[in-house]
This record gives sequence, C-alpha cells and structure tokens, in this order.
Amino acid sequence: MKNVLSVDVLLPILFPVIGAFIILWLCYWLFKKQKLLLVPYGGMEWSQLLFVGSVFLGLLFICSSFVEPMFQTYKTLKGQQQGFRTLFSGCFEKFSEFFLICLVVITIYLVIILLLLKLFPGQKAAQKELQQGNLSVAIMMTAIAIGFSLVFKEMSNQILQSMTPYVINFR
Repeated sequence: MKNVLSVDVLLPILFPVIGAFIILWLCYWLFKKQKLLLVPYGGMEWSQLLFVGSVFLGLLFICSSFVEPMFQTYKTLKGQQQGFRTLFSGCFEKFSEFFLICLVVITIYLVIILLLLKLFPGQKAAQKELQQGNLSVAIMMTAIAIGFSLVFKEMSNQILQSMTPYVINFR
C-alpha cells in the first residue's frame, strides 16, 4: 500500500514558515530599535500601528514568494527517488538560496521604506507625524508600503523562479 501523506511533505511547508518567522523577528527588532514599534502596543498611536502592521503585511507578501519554488524543488527532488537524506539536503540547500535572495529583497524594501519615513515631503519627517498620531500620513505611508511590497514580491518571485530546478517527466 502506498503512503498518502509522508513526513517529508512537511519540508516545503516548514522551511518557508521558519524563514518568515526569522524575517518577522528581525524586522520586529529593527522597528523597536527605530522606535516605530512600542511595547505595550496599547501605548502606540493608531497611525504608528497601522503603518507597522502594513509593513509586516508587506514582509509576509514578499516571504510568500518562495513557497512555490520550494514546492517545485521538493517535487523535482522527490521524483529522483534518492532517499530522505538527499531530499532533505537538497531542499535545505535550495531553501538557503531562496532565503538569502528574499533577505536581500526585503532589506532593499526596508531601506526604501525607512528612507521614505525620513524624507517624505511635508512639514516634518513622516516618522514624527506617525508618532504624533497623524492618521492621514499613516494611510499614505501604508499604501506606499503595500504597493512597494507587491512590486518586490513579484521581483523576488521572478528571481526565484529562474533559480528553481524543473524536471520534465515524460509518461
């Protein structure tokens, strides 16, 4: 009897989830250091919370770009039928490459967002406006952050698709 669900199917699910948690934790630390995120969250202005939440949403958009290449890598390596150790090492190797590409793309995304906070045209820097509770600036910065995240997700997806191994099966 053939197994319907084996343990190795968890590899392409587990690697992107772990990568997303690492990236979110790093950004959480960065935002606390930049004083964009305050603990407890109840002490934050709505404008700050809206902006930080949208950037976290954008990060998850970008992180989702390496789910499909991970599954394709898994299917390609699984089709070679060389055992779990080879499957795990191959998936981990490709995950490492995908994660580094996503980390570079996210770093560029965050640099652009933080520069926009400092250089956004207006009477004061957008970061000061957010800390003072200016909701209109928060909505504008949220739209910009989500827009940039969609652009960077697509860019990351195209880069990762070009790195993904494909095997054509003739049946």
